[in-house]
Amino acid sequence: MYIFFLQFFTFFYFLFKDLYNKDMSLICQYCKKLFVNTYTLSTHQNTAKFCLKIQGKYETEFKIEEDFICELCDKVLSTKHRLKIHQEKCITKNPELILQKIINLKTDIYKERDKFNTLIKEKDIQLKSKDKQLDKKDQQLDKKDEHIKELEDKLERALNKAIEKPTTNVVNNNNSINLAVFNVTTESTKQILKDKLKREHLYYGMGGFADFAKEHLLTLENGEMIYKCYDVSRQIFKYVDNHGVLIKDVKARKLMSIIREPVVRRILEIINEYNIEYETLNKEIYDMDTDTSALRNKISQIDYFKKEALKLKSDINMMEENNKFALELSTRLSD
Repeated sequence: MYIFFLQFFTFFYFLFKDLYNKDMSLICQYCKKLFVNTYTLSTHQNTAKFCLKIQGKYETEFKIEEDFICELCDKVLSTKHRLKIHQEKCITKNPELILQKIINLKTDIYKERDKFNTLIKEKDIQLKSKDKQLDKKDQQLDKKDEHIKELEDKLERALNKAIEKPTTNVVNNNNSINLAVFNVTTESTKQILKDKLKREHLYYGMGGFADFAKEHLLTLENGEMIYKCYDVSRQIFKYVDNHGVLIKDVKARKLMSIIREPVVRRILEIINEYNIEYETLNKEIYDMDTDTSALRNKISQIDYFKKEALKLKSDINMMEENNKFALELSTRLSD
């Protein structure tokens, strides 16, 4: 009995000696809580949540909220060990929380599934819309290809006709000439070009323009000619002026001086139309995510026809020097 009281007295003696020593080493300097030894004091200062908050280490250094949160009840623990002990009790005490977690998880899965299905439906609708647009573009390209084929066939027939046509000198007596009065002016030419000169006339270069001039500039609506060639080899043309006088036009220079400026202006307008269509098709190719070979072929055709139009413009600017227009026109007006 004596020994028991001696041990009891010794324990409390050292306990109170440590608690009330002069340097107060067993009192937490942050929260002022008392401890029986330095080990429990150190453990407290490194794990107690309220003390860590006072130290400013609760969310920065230790990251307790991020590392030690119970997934069932969202309670924050100070250490991994305490979290493990808590979860064992939490699972046993709170089965309804586990059930709720499972229900919430299933609900989230169903929501994600619905979002995914909605996204698939939207993509299907977009793809169907794209397919319709592509079908429409293919139909337009098919029509344009057919038109180009018709023009190519027309060109081939015209070339064959030109090859088969004999180039003989035609010299007529003035008394037998039957021409209407020559009424071609710069202003009338501008209007005719605006109304009737189309892209297809430029596809065949100077020959195509000569066909246009014969049909629309040098022939009246009743079919009467106002300008004819009477010597193909020297390109000598004749027409009747307003006074009824027969005028000779060597190499069609007088005619060219009247029509050159409005013709060049109209060709530039058509070239600008080509440029706009070229840029539009390029933008369509950029926006499409499928095969664009058909559109690229169309762009190549437009680029080719634009180059032919530029070449024709250059030739018309040099009409008097290169005689190409006079040569082409002479074979068409010698009948």
